[in-house]
Amino acid sequence: MLRRVLIATVVLALALGASGCAGLPLNSSGDAAEAAALLKDAQEASSNLNSVGFFMTMNVDAAGQNFTMTMHGGAYLKGDQAGDMALQMALNGAGVPANAMQMVLRDDRIYFELNGTWHQLPGKLDLDQLEQADSQIGGLDLVNYVKDVHVESHTTFLGEPVTKIAATISGQDLLKAALGQINSSLGQAGDGSALQIPAGTFDVGDVRIVLYISDETHLMRAAHEDLTITVQGQKAHIVLDMSVVDVNQPVDIPNPSAV
Repeated sequence: MLRRVLIATVVLALALGASGCAGLPLNSSGDAAEAAALLKDAQEASSNLNSVGFFMTMNVDAAGQNFTMTMHGGAYLKGDQAGDMALQMALNGAGVPANAMQMVLRDDRIYFELNGTWHQLPGKLDLDQLEQADSQIGGLDLVNYVKDVHVESHTTFLGEPVTKIAATISGQDLLKAALGQINSSLGQAGDGSALQIPAGTFDVGDVRIVLYISDETHLMRAAHEDLTITVQGQKAHIVLDMSVVDVNQPVDIPNPSAV
């Protein structure tokens, strides 16, 4: 699950990588077929990764206020420490108290550090359950929600030769489909107990996704997402940027249980 999130980011890789280019709105240069091939190569390349380091920023502009969360860390994807991860987060914004925290996933347990003190969440993380939930959502025929795809070759990201894949996805249709998939897995279909979003209370606009695939390693180098959600008439604009800073390098993961 973690590899899919880090390498494919979200919807685009699932839509193209799992479903191919059938049914996608091809532009005149046939970019959808090229994008599908690029993402397939990226997924194959990612299967050889032992670890990955990453940096993320999330900017939210809502109700006249703006705040930014920065996140950086690393994770092991294979080997004895597979699944272990460390993540440092900082929140900044006008009117928002600046604060920083650290989260560690180690030996299937979740720890977080705030103001110099470590805390452990009760119980163990059920990785099998997470994989099952991920598989259910990943089983959506997401290709139906990709509205357009464009590929730009011979460009760079921080000096590295990359190919850029840009796509637009119908966020609202995808949200409805995801809720339907969850309800189906829970056996809740129209019986009054199903998860629902009352009309007009929550809307998701089109999601703009840009992926940068390395021409040298075929790994995803960076990703950008841009979307607007509306909750009871109040809009929030969210921009997420992620970059892979290193691969197959040792990851410094604290051991809070020893503190």
